[in-house]
Parts: sequence; C-alpha cells; structure tokens
Amino acid sequence: MTPQIRMGGEAKMKRQIQVGVAVVILCCGICVGAPGPAAEGRVEMNGRLLFTLQTPIGSFTTAERARAINRRLEDIVQRSTAPARVVARQTEMGWMVLVGDQPVVAVTSQDAQAAGKSAEDLAHEWAAAVQMGIESARAERRGETLAIRLLITLGVLV
Repeated sequence: MTPQIRMGGEAKMKRQIQVGVAVVILCCGICVGAPGPAAEGRVEMNGRLLFTLQTPIGSFTTAERARAINRRLEDIVQRSTAPARVVARQTEMGWMVLVGDQPVVAVTSQDAQAAGKSAEDLAHEWAAAVQMGIESARAERRGETLAIRLLITLGVLV
C-alpha cells in the first residue's frame, strides 16, 4: 500500500489556483485563435493567415467576403473531425474551393488578375492553404482539449 501525500490547506489552495490559472490561459488561447474581424480581407485559421482577398464581389467588400469564409471554415473545423477533402473545382459559376461538397470560397477572375495568376492556379493555391489550415486547426484543438482535460483531472485529484 502506497502512502498518500496530504497537502496542507495553504498548499492545496495554491495548487488549485495554479490549475485554475492554467485553464484560463489555455481557454484564452482557444478564443484568440477564433476568427476575428477580417480586416483587409484576411482569411485566417487560429490566427494564421491562409490568404488575403484583394477584390470585392458585387456589393461584398473584401472584409465581408473574408468574414464569411472565416465563419465557414470555423464551422467546418467545429462540426467534423473527419479528414477534410479540400478541392479546387471549376463550376458553372467559375473556380471554387470546396471542403467536401461545401463551397468555401469563389475565386473570381478579378481575384486572379489581382494575384497575377490564372483563376485555376489561384484556386489550387487557396485550396492547399485551406487544407493545411484545417489540419493545423484540428491538431491544435486536439492538443488544447487534451491539455484542458489533463488539467481538469489534476484539479479533481488535488
């Protein structure tokens, strides 16, 4: 039988505060990674730039387009843990980046012209960036979830 180590009241309280602070720090890291304002057309995942939109579509500004794309990507990461199948596909509306069958971003001829590339090349470039962004975001969230679970378990045991 192994002896149990008993902590005094002060040591136990200090340990609980340390665990609480660690949980708050991890939670803040999760919140910081959420898509924020898409100023200047930045499409990001967990605070990492995937690509920057340079042109509006119709009445949608580059910032509005980026916000919509960021929301779609965040929904995809939160809804599914299955490997993401990201493709660039030409449709009747032009080149699109899709995750599964879900359209994520339309690549316009104006986007391509601003980037100095063909719409097809730009669509493939953005699809690769989206693929890497989704995989990275999921890996980070798995790690954060495990760390939080570990800290909660340690907090319960203390």
